[in-house]
Amino acid sequence: MTKIIAVAMQKGGVGKTTTALHLSHALAMSGRKVLLIDTDPQASATDRFFSVAFKGTLADVLGVQGEGTMQFKDVITPTHQQNLWLIPADDRLEDSAKRVDDQNSSIGGIYAFDLMLRGERLPFDYVILDTPPGRSSLLMASLVAADEVIMPVQLQPMGFEGFDKLISGTIQQARRHQSIRGEIRLRLRAVVPTFYNQNQLASKAFLRALENAEHPDYEDMPLPLAPQPVVESTGFVNASAPIPFDVKGQELYRARTIWEMTPGNQQSTIVRGQQAYEELARYVDSYA
Repeated sequence: MTKIIAVAMQKGGVGKTTTALHLSHALAMSGRKVLLIDTDPQASATDRFFSVAFKGTLADVLGVQGEGTMQFKDVITPTHQQNLWLIPADDRLEDSAKRVDDQNSSIGGIYAFDLMLRGERLPFDYVILDTPPGRSSLLMASLVAADEVIMPVQLQPMGFEGFDKLISGTIQQARRHQSIRGEIRLRLRAVVPTFYNQNQLASKAFLRALENAEHPDYEDMPLPLAPQPVVESTGFVNASAPIPFDVKGQELYRARTIWEMTPGNQQSTIVRGQQAYEELARYVDSYA
């Protein structure tokens, strides 16, 4: 049975897309079949696959100013990474969000992704939803469709913004929407500390705060943390940087993760970054 996981945090810039992409790739490397869906109009995950030819995007399925022109299965795109497929996004999703806001729309409003992903048996072990920041209907639709949520939290002073709001407000609202359809599924699977720097006192203090925090759903249980914090590493920055190609003076991107960008690199932060997401994938898979 396919497990649907939303990677979500209302604050931007916390490593959400990095986590969605690297978790997807780590699961795919372990032999799991993974569908990564970019539900963010900024299309940050999609940009990593610039060299992949897309037949259409999520906006074509949801519709922009009218009915969608493509079926869900028609926009599933294979990537160059074995066992990993993508449903891309583009900036037209901003307009598609209006149809998700409309509970009377033909796509089912806030249940659009739930109906899309549970309407037929999927040939994937995992669906990973890379969600937009803020409080958009696309975020809510992603959470309503999900079985689990993974929350990246930046270990910096501004990194905790949106954490409490997502836990106490948005997730509870998504569960209420699920209950209307008869099943509350959404669980907090893991909080992923990101941008960890062991040489910074503030970073270490924020990590301790998460380690001492209680689970929001169960009394006397700790917050479910990822096995390792994700270190602050130039490997992640370089993996998303443009690679120059001599094509009419343009810079093109190709999909890269920290494993592809730095094969065999033994720099400690790069190795620890790889290990953090490999362990997160094993942790997630242990609950399959």
